[in-house]
Amino acid sequence: RKPGAHPVAGATKRGMDVAVALPLLLALAPLFAAISVLMRLEGHKGSVFYGGKRVGREGRLFKCWKFRTMAPD
Repeated sequence: RKPGAHPVAGATKRGMDVAVALPLLLALAPLFAAISVLMRLEGHKGSVFYGGKRVGREGRLFKCWKFRTMAPD
């Protein structure tokens, strides 16, 4: 939290983030599923997703999920 920031403003922003992200993720879920199937058909072994650690707000680490698109080796 930024110094001097109002706690209600942070809660409002978080609520808006969730309210926008959740329907968007649900709408994009079929596309993500199709990409996963195509990656499997292309011969990707193991997990289709990769969870890399990233530095977030106030230096905290979080797991950022993305498609594993790099070719092995």
